[in-house]
Amino acid sequence: MTDIFFKQLYTFSSKFKDNSSIFKDEKSIIFESFLDCLISLDIPHVQAQSLLSSTIDQLSEHNNNENVLYVHILLLASKGLLNRLLTISQDQEQVAQVDKKVIENLFLKCYFPLLVVENDNDDFIFKKVVEIVTGFLLPIYRFDSNSFSCVVDKFIELSSRLYNTILDESKELLLNTNNNSNNSSSNNNIKNNNNAKIIILLKKFFENVNNSSNLEIQSIKEFRLKIFKDSIHLLLSFGLIDVRNTIMTELIRPLIENQDELFKELNEIIYKMILNDMGVTVSIDGYKLLSLFVDQNYFNSFVFDSRFWESLIKGLKDIEPLNKKRSSYILKKVIKICIEQENELDKYQDQWQKYFKWSSREGLQLQKLWNTFFLIYESLDEFTLHLISPVWKELDSLIILNSSMTKLDFHWIDILFDRAMTHQNPAVIKALVIEILNSKQYTKYLPLEFVTGTLIQSVSNPILYKGVTEATIHTSVQFFFNNYFDSLDCVEKKSTLYNSLFTSMVENHFYKDFLTNLVKFIQDSCQRTKENIPLVNDKFFSTLYNLLEIAVKRLHNTGRLRIYKYLIKILARITIFDQFSYQKVSKLFSTIPLSLHTNVKYHQLLKQYLNCFNEKDWLFNNIKKDLDNSSDDNDQGVIVDKDLIIKFKTESFIKTRMVCYLNQDQYNLIIEFILNSCKSSFISNSNNSNSDYKKIINLASILSISHLPYHNLDSIISISEFSKIFINYLTSTMNQPISKDPIVLLELEESLFLILSNMVKYLDNSEIHRYLNLVFKQIDSVLTFDQTDLSQIQKVVLVQRLFGIFRERSNIKTTNFTIQQVEKVLEYLFRLELVKKSNQDKSINDHWGSINSYFIKTKWMLGRNLFDFILSNISNIKESSLLLTKSREYLDVLLEELSGSNFYCSLPVFHCLSMIFPIGARVDISDENSAFDQEIFEKVLYSAWTTARDPGTLTYMGCFVQLAYHPQVVSKQVDQDSYNHHECLARYLKKTSEQSQYTFGLGNLLALKITSIWKEYPEIANLYVEEIYDFIVNGPLPREDSDLALESQGAMHMYEPLIGIPSHVFNLHQDSACETSQDEEKFGFGTAPFKESFGRAVFAVFIKNIAQLAQDKESPKHSLYNNLLNDIGFKFVEMNFDAEFTKKKEYILNTLPHRKKIRIWQTLCTISPYINPDEGKLNQFADQLIKIFYLFNLPSVRRYVNIFIVNFMKRYHQIIDSHLLQLVDNVNLRGDILSSIVVTAGNVLLNIENNDQLFEKVFCKILALGCSGHMIVKVVACSMISQLIDNMSDLKNRLSPGLMVYLAHLDFFFKNNAQAAKSLEKQKGQNGTESDKELISPEFENIFYNIPVLEILSPTEIINPGIFDFLLNDYNSLLIDKELKNNLIKKSKNNVKQDNVDEKEEEGQQEKINSIQDVDEYIENNPTSYQKKILPWAELDLESRDSLGKKVKQDVIICASFVDKVPNLAGLVRTSEIFNISTLVIPDIKVMSDPAFLQITVASEKWLNVEEVNPTNLKDYLLAKKKEGYSLLGVEQTSTSKQLNQYTFPQKSLLLLGHEKEGIPAEYINLLDQCIEIPQMGITRSLNVHVSGSILIWEYTKQQLNK
Repeated sequence: MTDIFFKQLYTFSSKFKDNSSIFKDEKSIIFESFLDCLISLDIPHVQAQSLLSSTIDQLSEHNNNENVLYVHILLLASKGLLNRLLTISQDQEQVAQVDKKVIENLFLKCYFPLLVVENDNDDFIFKKVVEIVTGFLLPIYRFDSNSFSCVVDKFIELSSRLYNTILDESKELLLNTNNNSNNSSSNNNIKNNNNAKIIILLKKFFENVNNSSNLEIQSIKEFRLKIFKDSIHLLLSFGLIDVRNTIMTELIRPLIENQDELFKELNEIIYKMILNDMGVTVSIDGYKLLSLFVDQNYFNSFVFDSRFWESLIKGLKDIEPLNKKRSSYILKKVIKICIEQENELDKYQDQWQKYFKWSSREGLQLQKLWNTFFLIYESLDEFTLHLISPVWKELDSLIILNSSMTKLDFHWIDILFDRAMTHQNPAVIKALVIEILNSKQYTKYLPLEFVTGTLIQSVSNPILYKGVTEATIHTSVQFFFNNYFDSLDCVEKKSTLYNSLFTSMVENHFYKDFLTNLVKFIQDSCQRTKENIPLVNDKFFSTLYNLLEIAVKRLHNTGRLRIYKYLIKILARITIFDQFSYQKVSKLFSTIPLSLHTNVKYHQLLKQYLNCFNEKDWLFNNIKKDLDNSSDDNDQGVIVDKDLIIKFKTESFIKTRMVCYLNQDQYNLIIEFILNSCKSSFISNSNNSNSDYKKIINLASILSISHLPYHNLDSIISISEFSKIFINYLTSTMNQPISKDPIVLLELEESLFLILSNMVKYLDNSEIHRYLNLVFKQIDSVLTFDQTDLSQIQKVVLVQRLFGIFRERSNIKTTNFTIQQVEKVLEYLFRLELVKKSNQDKSINDHWGSINSYFIKTKWMLGRNLFDFILSNISNIKESSLLLTKSREYLDVLLEELSGSNFYCSLPVFHCLSMIFPIGARVDISDENSAFDQEIFEKVLYSAWTTARDPGTLTYMGCFVQLAYHPQVVSKQVDQDSYNHHECLARYLKKTSEQSQYTFGLGNLLALKITSIWKEYPEIANLYVEEIYDFIVNGPLPREDSDLALESQGAMHMYEPLIGIPSHVFNLHQDSACETSQDEEKFGFGTAPFKESFGRAVFAVFIKNIAQLAQDKESPKHSLYNNLLNDIGFKFVEMNFDAEFTKKKEYILNTLPHRKKIRIWQTLCTISPYINPDEGKLNQFADQLIKIFYLFNLPSVRRYVNIFIVNFMKRYHQIIDSHLLQLVDNVNLRGDILSSIVVTAGNVLLNIENNDQLFEKVFCKILALGCSGHMIVKVVACSMISQLIDNMSDLKNRLSPGLMVYLAHLDFFFKNNAQAAKSLEKQKGQNGTESDKELISPEFENIFYNIPVLEILSPTEIINPGIFDFLLNDYNSLLIDKELKNNLIKKSKNNVKQDNVDEKEEEGQQEKINSIQDVDEYIENNPTSYQKKILPWAELDLESRDSLGKKVKQDVIICASFVDKVPNLAGLVRTSEIFNISTLVIPDIKVMSDPAFLQITVASEKWLNVEEVNPTNLKDYLLAKKKEGYSLLGVEQTSTSKQLNQYTFPQKSLLLLGHEKEGIPAEYINLLDQCIEIPQMGITRSLNVHVSGSILIWEYTKQQLNK
């Protein structure tokens, strides 16, 4: 029987082998039915057991057989037989008759081996085995616990081994990430398939175990824990993506089900994966796990844990899209559960975290807030601005509604801000940030943590300070922070705001402009508030100090000074004086640049600040105490090295800043005290102790500021006596160094020469000369024995000693030095050179670079004083034998020094070179008119340019300008046979102009320098016409990455010369390049504006000056000026036809071609009243002008063209006759060209004098064009005729009587025909023809200010009239000194009020884009190029924002219960929300989830109260509303209906709409108080129901508004 049974099975399974149309699951059903026929239910257990044993044999034999179907049917047979035996075993009497070994063998020999089969075709078999094995766990357990343990142990052993293969594979993958064998792809596919099977096996196993607590034996517990740990290990690894995904989706949940400890451990791991920044891959898996477990089963375990909410907040902000989506999904899931279980959640109110809470009482309100949150959040997934902007406006309502009792934690709103400010589209960032900053409605609701965190981080984004937001971001930042500051209701909060802002500025690397904006806000707000804001004390000091020393020092020098100025102005208002110690105050003052200590205004402010400390003589007492402490030899026994001596000097210079603020009497006492303390040491020559060093350093530091205007040494009685003691001391130490440490020696000698420089004027000349001779003698000695490294240090010391005598240039005169004596010093100076020795002392070798730099700097600071004295006291080079014979040699030495110098020491070399260059570069040095030697000249300029270009700052580039464009160099004329150095200068002029794009203020400095010389030498200026054009038109054009964003603010900021008193030898900082303001005024170039338009203003004034000088025919240079003027005019006109402007015919407003054309025509307009072409060139010039009309030009350019031609032609009437009339006759020209010609011709007529015949000719031509078929041409012609009639009282004297009669009728028509009058008035406004005299004015104010403002040009193209006033009336030298600087700043602020310009437009114009890189940004800011869609809610934006949160809805109900079409209902929703209707009634609320409905409503249903009332309940609803006082109104035509235009709506109205076709049913008509019909004038007698409802809603709204 057994053989027959298996033969039948084999035969039956073979029939299905080739039948692929039957799926495996269907075969299972067929097989099971067949088996039921073979194995009856009442088969004896002995027979069943025998069959099962045989089945085991068959399975063992065929488990690798290709006949999978036979194995399949055997498995089903074994399953049935096993089930039969286990069912029998439930009868206790038959248990003993069942062989347990058979059951165990079935699992061990058959099922388990099939679980490790690796054939690709056995997936179905594997699943069947898994199903059988895991399904029989509980029956086997019930059958026999021992058998169960045996099976489970074997299963655990097998599963562990299989799972270990996955772990091994993961490790192998990590070790061989770069293994790219050819078979890897196929092998991986097989492995991945097997891995998935293993995980599914474990999943099924644990699912079945979880179904019965009896199965959780110890071995399973241990196995579960192992698999859990291994699974976590795999999740935290970076390989086997498929395995990780399968573990998360299939295995983890069964593993931890009912396992509290494992769930807690998993919870910790999830938060670790998300919050610990373990990488993007791990965080993605973390959020996936979280999303799998957040359901009703685990809800409480998550929502009451703060880490859960922190994870969601992080995910919603994450840049990884998957994390954002999963976090959003989890949050929605939580909210859904809260809504479903809100009543049960009420009992957990005390367990909610701060991030989230829910209650049944506030459920509806919370739903509304969360709906708004997700609406905004999901809109930010869009890329384009027009899809985001309308939804973003809902943020107002979210924040304002959130300020009520029902609140979302602000972290959620912060997410919206964060996403907006980090959006992938820059146009979105710019638009939304500006909107946030300019919003008044919700500013006061923003928490401080947000303002000083997310907001300021975002607003410091550099992209906001470029492009379209460049002009508005500064004012917007100030507007926001001032509003926020005003919303704070107490001083403590304001102080906290300041504290947080200062801290943020220190901790974050903010964009420079934003940093300045923040400090400016602090200054402005502090000055506005009445009370002081306590902030600065000892505790806060470190924050303020770090701000100034770290954050502010990163800024450009001008930016640093601005911030210091802001802080100085408010320092007294924010200081807690009784908590701010002298040590901290003095350290704070030491950070303030010397230029502000010397500035009268800021010095006075700081002095007033120090006077606020309560203690009498607080400053004097503390300085005295500080000096007393420094006199104590606390450091006795400590070896003085470089670090310690610099520490002494640093402390000393901190004191020095404070001494500035003593009065004269107190200053005298301090000096007397120091002099007396030093005197005894100098007399005994025992300055070797640390306290002695401190005394010397203190004295030197304080005397180093004696040149400041606040104190006078002359009033100190003992100064003269001390000076003699001091010079004797210096004499005695000539051969005895005061320190053996060479570095310490140099530092101390620097202090000594500072003291000496202040003592010289109190010494007798004989004492000075005696000392000087000793120095010469010492130099000779050192040069004779120049073999040691110590001799190199001695050279530095000797230069220091010499510099001490000549440091103050005034001392050279007062001590009666002769030129010959100074020349001797100069000769000695040139002999001193440092030579690096191969075996020199290590301390010298380590600091050799610094020592050499210091030597070069000190040597040539001395040299420039000596050169200056010689050159200032001779009228001819022959008076100085030294310069006459050695200038060329000195020039070579200086060039060599310049090439070997660095930024620290090169400036004094530059200064010396500038003085020697005009002399030493001559072919004949003795002849002042001699040409320059080409090789020397070009060598000097190349070396100077290279040295200055390296640092590239204005300080160094200004030195190059000083040298290259020295008046003696630029003004030198050359003959044909000599080297023309102007060609070389022209090349460097172009280079310098290009460099001005990067070095702000350089172009302005160059313009000031060179135009002043050219004005006096027109013949030389004519050599640079090309460069003049290049400078005005091509540079500098502001770059988007400007280091100084100053233009957009319209402010005149100035370069401040770098002046600093010496601090210590190794302070390699450029601030100490010039030690006094006198040095800067003598050797520097003064100040210069950064505003790039200033240079163009300088050139405009220069060109106009040339034009005016060309009119003076009595001048000997008349022809030279006239030639220069005409050459400039011809050059600028010709450049209109340059390929740069013709290759691309069209351009948009404020792009580079447009700006350049504007600059060309601004220059031409300036000279239009003066340009005077020769008779032979007049027609040629006129031809060029006429051709310009045919070029593409924007209206703003055409306006300038018009001004030039009018001013030119009114002086050359023959051009009107020969050229303009022919142009007007060309009536078939393009409309824009012809209309431009008409405007020009009309303005020519307004300015023609003494030529009535020509006047009538032109007038008639314009009059004829009034009949043009081109609408624009016709309107422009008529507007010009109307303008001429109105503005010219003598018209009747210039035109024939017949023409005047016609004009009278025409004028009557123009003024009395409403449409014509309106059209002409509009055209006049567009063309500017309403103010003819101002329109054609070539004055600076009109050309550079009025028209740019009127034409909405970029702010960088607008030049304030005050700048021209300054240049014309104040500036008359090559240097802008302090007084001139103050005048310039003052005048640059004098804006001219334009009556015809909207003030808001003038203040808020934005710079358009230079290139189309962002479509959104282009559309937003270039409305002339695309038609902009007007969003319906934008019109109500301001009104709705101002009253949001308190606005009452209109008391009207729209009842649409009879409307059933989705588009009509959606349209009613949208209309009702727009007009703020209180309620809309619809028949079925489910329609609100219809996609077609949502597509039309654009989320308006979220803001409208919608109720469901179906027609069956409508009567009851209407009667209820009638009892509430509503008037029931029907939109229907009846015998008693009223016309809509004649009906007055009651305040409380209900509008009932009917069916789309049938209208309102008759049974409802009698319920209504009134029917209203809409007047109809067409043939069709019906309106769409949505349209009808909308018309009535608007009429109701209009009546309410009119009330």
